[in-house]
Amino acid sequence: MIRERETAAAVHDAAAPSVLQSYRSRSIGASGSGDASRVIYRYDRSTRGKTRLTKQRRPCIPAGLSFSFFWHLLQQKKLSGQIMEPTSKQQQQSGEHALSGTPMVAPQRTLIPSLFCLYFVFILSLFRLYFVFISSLFCLYSVFIPSLFRLYFVFILYLFRLYFVFISWKNYWIRGVLSVAMISGFFVIIYMGPVTLILVVMTVQIKCFQEIITIGYRVYHSYELPWFRTLSWYFLICVNYFFYGETVADYFGALVQREEPLQFLARYHRFISFALYLAGFCMFVLTLVKKHYRLQFYMFAWTHVTLLIVVTQSHLVIQNLFEGMIWFIVPISIVICNDIMAYLFGFFFGRTPLIKLSPKKTWEGFIGGFFGTLVFGFILAHLLSQFQNFVCPVGFNSETNRFSVECEPSDIFVMQEYTLPVALQNTLKTVKMYPFQIHSVFLSSFGSLIGPFGGFFASGFKRAFKIKDFANTIPGHGGIMDRFDCQYLMATFTHVYIASFIRGPNPSKVLQQLLLLHPAQQLGIFHTLHSHLRERGMLPPPVFCPNLK
Repeated sequence: MIRERETAAAVHDAAAPSVLQSYRSRSIGASGSGDASRVIYRYDRSTRGKTRLTKQRRPCIPAGLSFSFFWHLLQQKKLSGQIMEPTSKQQQQSGEHALSGTPMVAPQRTLIPSLFCLYFVFILSLFRLYFVFISSLFCLYSVFIPSLFRLYFVFILYLFRLYFVFISWKNYWIRGVLSVAMISGFFVIIYMGPVTLILVVMTVQIKCFQEIITIGYRVYHSYELPWFRTLSWYFLICVNYFFYGETVADYFGALVQREEPLQFLARYHRFISFALYLAGFCMFVLTLVKKHYRLQFYMFAWTHVTLLIVVTQSHLVIQNLFEGMIWFIVPISIVICNDIMAYLFGFFFGRTPLIKLSPKKTWEGFIGGFFGTLVFGFILAHLLSQFQNFVCPVGFNSETNRFSVECEPSDIFVMQEYTLPVALQNTLKTVKMYPFQIHSVFLSSFGSLIGPFGGFFASGFKRAFKIKDFANTIPGHGGIMDRFDCQYLMATFTHVYIASFIRGPNPSKVLQQLLLLHPAQQLGIFHTLHSHLRERGMLPPPVFCPNLK
């Protein structure tokens, strides 16, 4: 074994210098030095198990050698027995080489770098031919081609340039076109009225729930957990029945009072909802598998957290819609504007990373989105406050059985005059604007400062499960949840803001509660209210006629 290795090394050392000898003069001109070898150190394991470090000089390929050098080197290696030619069956059995009849030598590892160099030189030759072809084409273009054909040739080159620009910016083009399409569709949906908006919110809610549950379904599918997906959708139906039943009872009281089945459902709505949920809870307990207790409870918590994030906040979106379409349009538009402004500022001016969860987010985009959103929200609030269809609460007219948005606008949608601070009174002392514009400043501030954290939360969620997007529903954008991750947080803030600073007692809800009472109870409330209004002087005192007995 040791003798065979020594024989192979001797053949290699004798072959390579012989090839390099004819190119030594060329290498001197190319590299400025006649040294065509380099000193290397390698471990020699051929000394009976002992390892020692030996110094060798291996031939190095000069920079100026051509393709033929590698071909001659390859032929020399074949003649030296390092590349085995096909042999007859008898020669293979005797172990003799096909050309010289000498014992065959195993292929050496030194051939592999040579083959890689051969491939590299071949690729460089192709690039050289390509540039020669382009240069020749331009020479022909400048000398022989007539002017009309030159114009056509320039046009073709320009089309190729546009094509390559489109390919390099393909994702941005798709993202931009679909963004414009979604915004246009949003305006069309608003034009179609409240019913269409409610249906769209429900559709988006179901799609977002499906995208999140699908991620958990991969775990279910791999471990074969029973009834996980079915129970998830069952809980979705139960929760939607509870929330939308509450909405129907609050805003469609007149319709409920006219239908006997609806009265029964409205009266026992919460009990029915709890009974439905309890049935799903018992079904979950019955499907527990001994080996997967912990995993099944993980999935149970997964479903309930998804319901909390998606369904509950979708219900708040619809609650905001019934307060007036302006409370639905402005918050959603603020989040969309902040997303676009932050993207543009970050794209052109972004330098400083904002958060590790989203490496592409920058401080420049975050700050630019904040100021851009403030201006946009202030202008949008001024435009929408002028229209009654946007500022009036959405109600149900029992006479026409349709939604109506007719009302006397509240004070926050009436133009008022404000006195500016003393430091700003050099140019203007007073300014007229709608009070809702002041509220829009707070909404815009939340949407641009706190709203993006909904996106950061979604980014952390996706990184935890090593996925890029929730789904591939929208090309260039990902799934529906990728577009609405900030909207749900904004909807919750809007609902809390309305309940804390805007909304007072709702007369329609009070009247609906009174209509559910018995006639004797309604009469008692009437007398109590009549006496209270008379004591406050809002009703005239009773007139007694002495002649009447």
